[in-house]
Amino acid sequence: MTDPEFLRIVHRDLDDGQHRNPTGNPHYFTTAYFHRADELQAEMAEAGLEQVATYGIEGPGWLLADLKERWSRPEGRDEILLAARSVESAPSLVGVSAHVMNVGRKTESPRGERSRCSNDGAASSLSPSPST
Repeated sequence: MTDPEFLRIVHRDLDDGQHRNPTGNPHYFTTAYFHRADELQAEMAEAGLEQVATYGIEGPGWLLADLKERWSRPEGRDEILLAARSVESAPSLVGVSAHVMNVGRKTESPRGERSRCSNDGAASSLSPSPST
């Protein structure tokens, strides 16, 4: 992190999750938002979804200095995948992964309406289907 422009990008990442690359340098990534796990939970609730689970996709394996070499061997790959599966939903380790997946379930309102998310992520509700 010797480039002051990149350092400003990283500070914003940490401050508000907004990753913006005004330099156009492809090594500094694209435009993105870096969620924290608690933010994802709040967004799911706001959208009318009950959180079922949160998973770290990569796990801690990407931190291995010899990842490429280990991954190239079948037994090494098995060891990495076993380690990733062992900690994929551990709350204290989910954030070690570069990518996180939240799994949710639609909730029902007190009136029996089911919530849904529109394409823009806003929550709305659907009336229940008539009983037959």
